[in-house]
Amino acid sequence: MTGAKAPGGLPALFISTAVSGDIARNLGVAHYSYNFAAARFRTLLAQDFPALRDLVMPEYYATRAAMPAPPAGEWLHLIFRSTGEIRLLKPAWNIACFAWEFPVLKTETLPGEAPTANQAGMLNSCDEVWVASQFARNVLQSHGVAQVHVVPAPISRPKVPGRAACLRLLAGLPVTQLRVNPAWPDALAEAEARAGETTLDAALRQFSARAVLFLAILNPEDARKNLDALIRGFHCHRQEYPDSLLLLKLIRGGDGITLAEVAGGILRTALGPGTALADPGILICNAFLSEPEMTALYGAAPFYLCTSIAEGQNLPLLEAMICEAVAVSTTGTAMDDYLSADCAIPIASTARPNDDPRLAGLVAGRNFTVARASATDVAHALNRARQLSVPARERLAHAGREQVARLYGPAAVRARITDRLCGLGIAPST
Repeated sequence: MTGAKAPGGLPALFISTAVSGDIARNLGVAHYSYNFAAARFRTLLAQDFPALRDLVMPEYYATRAAMPAPPAGEWLHLIFRSTGEIRLLKPAWNIACFAWEFPVLKTETLPGEAPTANQAGMLNSCDEVWVASQFARNVLQSHGVAQVHVVPAPISRPKVPGRAACLRLLAGLPVTQLRVNPAWPDALAEAEARAGETTLDAALRQFSARAVLFLAILNPEDARKNLDALIRGFHCHRQEYPDSLLLLKLIRGGDGITLAEVAGGILRTALGPGTALADPGILICNAFLSEPEMTALYGAAPFYLCTSIAEGQNLPLLEAMICEAVAVSTTGTAMDDYLSADCAIPIASTARPNDDPRLAGLVAGRNFTVARASATDVAHALNRARQLSVPARERLAHAGREQVARLYGPAAVRARITDRLCGLGIAPST
């Protein structure tokens, strides 16, 4: 970056994302999670960059004169988009904030393809790249991407009420029990789900006063989440621990999608073929929750269950851990940065060649290996979680909280950003 510094020695800061509008309407659509990462960076950086601006079409401003009331000094542009959606703000220093969780990357443009299909090329069009994990940094560098730095999204620890207060706040949350059958047409599946709808409070009262709550948050149409193993594994676990209860918060994009639609046909298609399963200990919800409600959701469950085969960072898991839920989770990819037996219950997995055509890593046009947990692996880890003594569980919960705060707390991420800005000759306040 060259030229006169903005007042205070800082450049003007711009942020762009590919998904705009009400996030409640965009949950589950392609690349929606970039919005959450952008929001966390925006909150963190607002104290240093009070004139921060959001841009919908950064490519429109090819020169400073093209922008109304252009700020003086240098410009910094953080881009929270997939590679195909990267758009440069040409007068700025462009930083791609990129999440990637596969061991391959597309490095060439084939005849008939748009240049935007070349992931390495699009990333190298930026001045530098910020990724959320060491795994992603290693993959990008091994595929010829220059100037890659680990700067993850920050995770703040909210004030978490006691479990009883959390459950009171969530008492009216609409839920329905898991009940799927491949022989049912969608209309019948939705009718069955609708007929079983109740509130979380009513479901808990009917279930067991001794219920031990597990939480999982995911998009049912995201093939990385290994939802089939999660549900089958939990169902198997409940044969030994019938007082275990799973609250499965499903995130499904599109305006007006109902709980019955998600728990009916949408969930059924995410399970293995021929799955017929009913379990009153697996409750499904899809309501959009406010930040206080999300905090209550994390605070209500002593355990968080994740069966992902790959993650770019996994914000829900990290948020659960910083709220002192014990992670029962697969490891690998970004999760290797913060999960171990010292702060979580690891779920075993087996590495094998990928055979799932839905994974985004296939864009590279190369074979790759993934590590996938089976339902049996999931059940065994859940059993270990339930066998923990209360003091052991509390030690894991505390260790998980401290691990997330150390690696992803605002102070830790701000130090990484300060290091990068100092490398560019910019000195933010301290």
